[in-house]
Amino acid sequence: MYALRRYLDLLVHQQIRFFLAGSVLLTNDQIVERIWAVEALIPSLRQAELRSERHWTLAHLLRHPGLRFAAACIYSSRLSPLSMISLVKYLFPARGP
Repeated sequence: MYALRRYLDLLVHQQIRFFLAGSVLLTNDQIVERIWAVEALIPSLRQAELRSERHWTLAHLLRHPGLRFAAACIYSSRLSPLSMISLVKYLFPARGP
């Protein structure tokens, strides 16, 4: 959700620029409205992020069927099997055949 944090940073910078330029600042209600608009998007954006990660993980595995990975058995009811594959891949990079 890096992009959402960046949006909130930009909102702060916008307020600073308005202040330094002597312009009218956003009201508290306007700021809260913008934050709520972004917050409402978080579930959809998170789902898109997960689907994108799953797609590219599978695409990579399909293009490289002979890849071998070191693995560790882990369990988390919050992680899907594909998330675990991705996690294991980055925690334990393969060291050859």
